[in-house]
Amino acid sequence: MKAPRIPVILTLAWAMMAGQTGTGCGDTPPAGELAVHLLWNTDLPAAARGELSGLVSSVHISVRSGNTLLAESDCDYEQYRCLVDAVDAGNNRTVAAEAFDANSNLLYRGQSTGVTVRKDQLQEVAVEMQPAYSSDNYPPASIDDLAAELQGSDVMLTWTAVGDDVRAGQAESYDLRWDTVELNEGNFGDANQVDTNRPRPAGQAENMPVRGLPAGGTYWFAIKVADDEGNTSPLSNVVSISVPD
Repeated sequence: MKAPRIPVILTLAWAMMAGQTGTGCGDTPPAGELAVHLLWNTDLPAAARGELSGLVSSVHISVRSGNTLLAESDCDYEQYRCLVDAVDAGNNRTVAAEAFDANSNLLYRGQSTGVTVRKDQLQEVAVEMQPAYSSDNYPPASIDDLAAELQGSDVMLTWTAVGDDVRAGQAESYDLRWDTVELNEGNFGDANQVDTNRPRPAGQAENMPVRGLPAGGTYWFAIKVADDEGNTSPLSNVVSISVPD
C-alpha cells in the first residue's frame, strides 16, 4: 500500500467519576467514562479534512490492560463522538481505534500505549490513525466545481483537486477533454484530450489554460481523475463556453 495519507487524530478524554474510591476487598475499582472525540487536523484544507467522508461508517474503540479487555464501544462515525463506560483507572492502558466501511472492511487503525487513567482528572490521548487496507479499492471522487472563463482568446479552466482515495491524498493523473457537443459518459472518450500536469494534493486549487480553440464556436469541457492503481473517478460536472469571433 502507498505511504500513509493524511492522519486522522482521535482525542480521547477521560472524565473520572467522583466518589468511586475502593475501601476494601470486593469494592469496585475506581473507574471513569471514556469520551472519544473525532477531530481533524485543522492545518489541512477542508477537502482533505474530509478524508474519511464517504468511506468510514463506524469506529470501534477498545481499552486494554495487557491482554485484558477493560472496555469497548462502537459508534457511528458521523456522530464524531463515542462513549466507553467504566474504564478502570490505572497505568499502562492501551487505547485502540479501528475504522470500518459499510461492508465491515477495516480501513484505518491506530493505538496509544502506556496511557495512565487517573482518578478525578480529565485526560486526553491522541491516537494517530493510519491506512489499514492492503489494496487501493477506492477511486478518486468526481470533480464537482469545474469552471471555465475566457482570458483573451484562451479558455481558462479551474477546479479543486480531489484525491487518490475519494477526497484524500494525491491522485495520479487527469483526463481533460473538450468537444463541440455536450459531453457525457458515453461520448467522453471520443472527445479531444488536453495535456495536463499531475494533480495536486486534495483540496488545492487547479487551473489549466486551453489554447488554440477556433473562434466563433461553443465548447464543452469535462474531466476525470485516475489514481496509481488505475481507478478512475466518475465524470465531472460539464461546463461550456463560447469563444467569440
